[in-house]
Amino acid sequence: MNNFRRPKKIRPLCILATCIAAFFCENILLAQDFPQTQINQKKHAARFFDGEKIRELQIFKTNENHSQDEICIAQFFSQTRYYNLHFSNDAFFALKSAAASYNSDFENRKLSRKSKKSITKYGKFSAQIEWGTARKNMAQISREASAAFGYSFIKKSPYFSISVQSAQAENPSSQALATSGNVILLFTKAQLAQFISQIECFEN
Repeated sequence: MNNFRRPKKIRPLCILATCIAAFFCENILLAQDFPQTQINQKKHAARFFDGEKIRELQIFKTNENHSQDEICIAQFFSQTRYYNLHFSNDAFFALKSAAASYNSDFENRKLSRKSKKSITKYGKFSAQIEWGTARKNMAQISREASAAFGYSFIKKSPYFSISVQSAQAENPSSQALATSGNVILLFTKAQLAQFISQIECFEN
């Protein structure tokens, strides 16, 4: 006796219903706004030192308040928080100028461990910064903070520094996030070159 059974035929209506469902699901997903996913598709990475460990910077480009001028943002984690540090064209030009001065002083052994003004030696600038406890929900609207380019010694090693003074939130979601805290990003020469080159990738 032959126990072999022919497979059941799939009805055309079932196939049509499956295709229609898949089509609508795909379009619903595409219609949703996933800003972080879009950012991750166009981001570049670099590294810095926060005084305790090497951390990663996620660099992406976006429109500031939907204007025609695009800016680069460096996103990083430090001191239990996530930060967005904005780099306008002017700030990026100042960064490259500061980096050139630092590299020259490094090569010519002009970096001083005793200098009290080393942290601001290569100029000050006005920074825009955001902060929060998670990448996807930065708690604060972009705030202006005083920042500077310079250098700092950790033990016997010099690092190029970007220091940002604490900024005050207008409407903090909690007392713990009322201020951004003082932030400092430290770079070796190689890390600094990588950071600048990754921002320049967006310029080309």
